Amino acid sequence: MKIIPTLKGVIATALPLPSLLAFCLLCSVGPAGAASYFEGPAVRSIPALTVTADTEWTYVVNGSFTGEGLGFAATLADGSRLPDWVKFSPAEATFTIQAPAAAVGELYQLRVTALDALGFQASVSFPLAVGTNLPDCRVDANTDRLGKILHCAGDTVTLRGYSASDAYRWTGPNGFSSSASEPRVTAPGLYVLASGTAACPNRAVVEVVQIEDCAADPDRNLIPTALIRADRLTGTGPLTVQFDATTSKDADGQVLNYRWSWEGGSATGPRPRVVFPKGVHEVILQVTDDTGARSTDRVYVTAFAPPTYATFWLEAECARVGENWATHTSSAASGEAYAASPRNATQAAPAAAPENLLTFTIRDAQEGPFRLFARVDAPSGFSDSYYLRVNGGAWYAWKSGLTRSAGFQWNEMLEAVNLVAGTNTIDIAFREAGTRIDKLFLSATGERPSGLGGIDYSCNAPNEPPVAVATVDQPYGATPLAVTLDGSNSADLDGRIVSYQWKWNGGSAEGVRPTALLTTGTYSVTLTVTDDGGLEDRDVVTIQVNEAPPALAGDFWLEAECAVVGSNWTTETALLASGQKYVVTPRGSAMTAAPEDRAENRVRFTLASAAAGTYQLFARINAPTNTADSYWVRVNNGGWYKWSSGIAQSSGFSWNKMPTGLTLAEGVNTIDFAFREAGAQLDKIYLTQRGSLPTGFGSDASNCEAANPAGASEAECALVNNGWQERSSADASEGTYMVFAGERQLDEPASDVVGQELQYEVVATKPGLHHLYIRLDAPDPGRNSVWVKVDNRPWMKFWRETNGDQLLTSGFEWRQVNHDGNAAAIDLGIGYHTIRIANREPGTKIDKVVLTSGVTAPAGLGPNVGGCGTTSESMDINQMSMSTTPASFTSPVAAPSVSAYPNPAVEQVTLSINSDYTGPVDLIVYDLHGRRIQEQVLEKESEQISTKLTIGSLPSGMYQVRVVEGDRSTTQSFIRR
Repeated sequence: MKIIPTLKGVIATALPLPSLLAFCLLCSVGPAGAASYFEGPAVRSIPALTVTADTEWTYVVNGSFTGEGLGFAATLADGSRLPDWVKFSPAEATFTIQAPAAAVGELYQLRVTALDALGFQASVSFPLAVGTNLPDCRVDANTDRLGKILHCAGDTVTLRGYSASDAYRWTGPNGFSSSASEPRVTAPGLYVLASGTAACPNRAVVEVVQIEDCAADPDRNLIPTALIRADRLTGTGPLTVQFDATTSKDADGQVLNYRWSWEGGSATGPRPRVVFPKGVHEVILQVTDDTGARSTDRVYVTAFAPPTYATFWLEAECARVGENWATHTSSAASGEAYAASPRNATQAAPAAAPENLLTFTIRDAQEGPFRLFARVDAPSGFSDSYYLRVNGGAWYAWKSGLTRSAGFQWNEMLEAVNLVAGTNTIDIAFREAGTRIDKLFLSATGERPSGLGGIDYSCNAPNEPPVAVATVDQPYGATPLAVTLDGSNSADLDGRIVSYQWKWNGGSAEGVRPTALLTTGTYSVTLTVTDDGGLEDRDVVTIQVNEAPPALAGDFWLEAECAVVGSNWTTETALLASGQKYVVTPRGSAMTAAPEDRAENRVRFTLASAAAGTYQLFARINAPTNTADSYWVRVNNGGWYKWSSGIAQSSGFSWNKMPTGLTLAEGVNTIDFAFREAGAQLDKIYLTQRGSLPTGFGSDASNCEAANPAGASEAECALVNNGWQERSSADASEGTYMVFAGERQLDEPASDVVGQELQYEVVATKPGLHHLYIRLDAPDPGRNSVWVKVDNRPWMKFWRETNGDQLLTSGFEWRQVNHDGNAAAIDLGIGYHTIRIANREPGTKIDKVVLTSGVTAPAGLGPNVGGCGTTSESMDINQMSMSTTPASFTSPVAAPSVSAYPNPAVEQVTLSINSDYTGPVDLIVYDLHGRRIQEQVLEKESEQISTKLTIGSLPSGMYQVRVVEGDRSTTQSFIRR
């Protein structure tokens, strides 16, 4: 962690709790200088930025941060998402801004956060103002272009403004206001100048900073010296340049601020990294010293267009040859080799799978139409055609015009192909078996091929590995955090990427832009990309997920799916919805008036124990289009409010503030949402008297039954084990897992025969629907299934994902148990339940079992169950007492033991304590929320003592009794049926 002074004060990096505890511990015992081990990101202030409406501007802020392996995120200062016209690149910490005219005069506070691989983070905010270039609406808050700096208490500085209307309205810190053109101010902060006229909404900003340097004398100051260094100034565009201004100096003070600018963009900090497009760019560095004096330096960056070519020779044997093709030798072929396929597909092109294709890669092509020639040997009218496509486009059936029965001949395709500038691919798929393809020639000139043609220089070039680039839209946030991983910036210069694999502790994904839902922790997510030549590259992105902040007292968080949902609404599932569920009306509309006031047309939320007053309502909504972005809303059966503006469109699930407040009465209130446009997806609502726009999923909802874990067990802790073997793995929970090594058992096991099974017992403390999850390793289709049975329910053939795909994992991962891909909740009553896992395909590895009323899979290794040993402090399912009669005790007693019987019980439970302790014993009964329910004190005079606990008045559920004997305590669980 690093703390540094900046132009805006002191910025301290923030640590996640585990890192903070480690930091505090090691700082207390480490040697001098140990603090260097904890240096996280450091940050300088980011100057205010003013942009012109309808003009694109690039703002690079990575130079304001220092640290290793940083990832970046940006939001508004209150944590809400950026306006749609502000784009942010997390990889380069670069904003691309194109403000609409409607934003002129608005002032936004943006926040940038840097996160390193250890979970340390640092944030800084800066103002963004939107202006206009209209001559009659020009406003300037700093006409002399000098830094505004206060050195000592009582100092003043003059703000020099200009307004085309000659009207001035200054506002600033501590309620400052002035109508003068050049007011003098004494407080640091942001000052805003507006014309004050309705015809000109333009505003300009200037920052006044405070430094503690009373000895500085601006009248005798030496001007600072700006000096630019760069790792390169020329190259092929897009060109990345690492600038360095740290050798800039101030002979009688210090350089406080660095600002870089070029046409269309600017950057901050002493060492920004900037990506320039093709062209010549004049880059100006302006440095400001501690008196506000400034100087500049400039360099020119030239980004060349990459070379392009207008003709290409491509040998078939040097293409990527799919498995359903083969290369053959022939002295008549160019390079003495050609490619052919023994397969036919005359009705339509075969599946665009790599095995069906010849794939040619063209690099550095000029943009435009090309003539395409193919050197082909078509032996007969039954072997004279194939399919061709460019850059994954539509297939062209080349089934006419090929010369037959004449050996290898050049043929021109009747249609021209259009290539993009740079890299292109051409795929050829089989149509008629035996068509022999020798060579392709593409030309954007008048040149035609002849003979064997020219040389394909790519033939002997080795395959270049791809380059993996992993980014994430939200590198930090509160649990549960929904993130979109992005590998779209990965590239393969001499081919294409055929596989994107993501992996992190406890999960995996595939594809270019998969989504994931993460719980509390620091995740190093590895992207592995594989090119069409089998080479790989990896990149890692770090994601920090912190505990969700507690809800403010008096606020209400309510899930839509847990409200009373009318029959004209449906509850759907989505990974990025809070609780993975939302409600929507699939059809129907009520544009001019609310629909008929019937229960089936609305979603009703009930708020208990509300304080009377005015509340702001925020709703988490996914509005896919502008025709599915509105509702009717009312409070306590009052008049309907048409919420038809201000809801974000095409942004996924996001929080939106209802434009008007709601007045709640003291006590119980109802809020109804009725449909106005079909397709608007309602996820969650938040009501508050003092909160701000939420982020992420917000806090936990109060209207859904909390997930109730019935139990978890390590696989090796089975009560019954027939034929399974315990093996070791560093990736398994507690280091071991179970696997069956015998024969397949594809037939459903007999219900009354225990064979080839693992058996576990779990305890449900509340009745209701439960879900069963298993952490397993299913590496391939021959080792990816087991039979699963709960109590006397039918066996489940667990071999598919819930979407119907084959069950396959990348190492140990959590999966919900289902039958043939159909997942269903299991309705369980209070008490003990038996889970049986039987062999189906040997080699399927079982690591852990969890039964829960929650609807999301456990994270990471799952709940800690402490292995298979007995521990009196644990509530794990394999350690619950199941005795119905008193246990017998022997003496001497090696360790204290406590038993409860009968268990479960209805009216009374007998507690038996056996230990070598004598003296007063405290008995404290807790519920699962940790609240004290009962207390009593016993006088223990011998090794064994028994007492009865009266539990008839307690609600059904699980409880714990804590037995305190002197300086030690033992905990025993029991169930009130």
